[in-house]
Amino acid sequence: MDELFETLSSFSEDEEDSEYEDDLEDFALLLLIRSRMRRRKNRNIWTHAVRTEKHRKQCGVYHTLLPKLTDEQFKHYLRTTRTEFEEIHDYIKDDLKKQDTRFRLAISSKHRLAICLRFLASGETFRSLSFHFRLGESTVSIIVKEVCDAIWHRMANEYLPILSVKDWEDKAAEFKMRWRFPNCLSSIDGKHITIKKPTRSGSEYYNYKKSFSIVLLAGVDANYKFTFIDVGVKGRFSDGYTFAQSNFGKRLISNQLNIPSPTKIEPGGDEMPFVFVADAAFPLSENLMRPYPGTSTKSDIPNRIFNYRLSHARQTVECAFGILSARFRIYQRPLEFEPRSVEAFVKSTCVLHNYLRTKSISFEHELEEIPNVDFEDPHNQLIDVPSTKARSARKAYLIREKLKNYFINVDPIPYQEQAVRNGKY
Repeated sequence: MDELFETLSSFSEDEEDSEYEDDLEDFALLLLIRSRMRRRKNRNIWTHAVRTEKHRKQCGVYHTLLPKLTDEQFKHYLRTTRTEFEEIHDYIKDDLKKQDTRFRLAISSKHRLAICLRFLASGETFRSLSFHFRLGESTVSIIVKEVCDAIWHRMANEYLPILSVKDWEDKAAEFKMRWRFPNCLSSIDGKHITIKKPTRSGSEYYNYKKSFSIVLLAGVDANYKFTFIDVGVKGRFSDGYTFAQSNFGKRLISNQLNIPSPTKIEPGGDEMPFVFVADAAFPLSENLMRPYPGTSTKSDIPNRIFNYRLSHARQTVECAFGILSARFRIYQRPLEFEPRSVEAFVKSTCVLHNYLRTKSISFEHELEEIPNVDFEDPHNQLIDVPSTKARSARKAYLIREKLKNYFINVDPIPYQEQAVRNGKY
């Protein structure tokens, strides 16, 4: 290169025209760039040896472990039976197909589904899954998000649909039969899903538990299946704001939920509206029942009986969250992803929960396989929404009074009074 510059310099000295000098400078620059490009080392490998297609088939979990698992082990590993796995795959396979190239074969749609289900079931990091399945960490990340989106896109309309008037009437009939609460459409509750602090988010996601979260608001029917979900509200907002800003809250207030017309809950009685049951975190309204506050239950047995019966009906939503958290272990630790990715994970798990509840034989059989979840466990990342002190309309109080009288005089549970006298509710 030094000789080159000396030659160019001597050449430029002999030229009197400045145009030649400019051309020589450009020529010198091109030669310099070319020499540096030659020094650049060629890429030795396309991918690491442990992540090649050959090594993936020899040592990867999908090709070596899954085919050898018993049916019971397979269900514990992916939280689905082999039959359920195939059915889920049939729903989403068209969204997961990729084209083979001359350089490499595409990862199959079943392989992609197995990676996603293992992530949801175990809560493992993408790096850990990349070693198990012999794939790149970024590849695992892309696959999980694509599969979650496909599950929501292809299965939500069937397993988490918008309910019609007839659907709500059927839900209410099931609630009355199983939980002895008339005109009840669903039990609802909200949980904070703990996440890692998003980049440059300040305190937007900072909640009352001094962690960062987004809120999952959900309704659950008498068979522990979600009737609706609303996820994504930032954790810093108050419970009243969360409810008001949720799609469910807006549709309930504007009467767009296809709620059936009021009906009688006893012969000769007044027509009563259909209601959702909730805890103290939600405001009392004509279609939303919450318990009596503690100040009015200290010496009032009838009020405590109403709280007991409402809490009895609300067991469905608590059990549903417990099953969701126990089956999908991603909820057992803070989710270190962007909020939009967390929303996709939550939506897919809720749809899969409904699908698996539809396929399961009984709730008792399911509980034998899934351990109980303690919501006070510091490792559990589903946190209760705090109570609200919002004022309610006069008519809502009258509806709650009529339901209280119904529980005491029309359809009492034999042990309800003894239970509240023993200190419950």
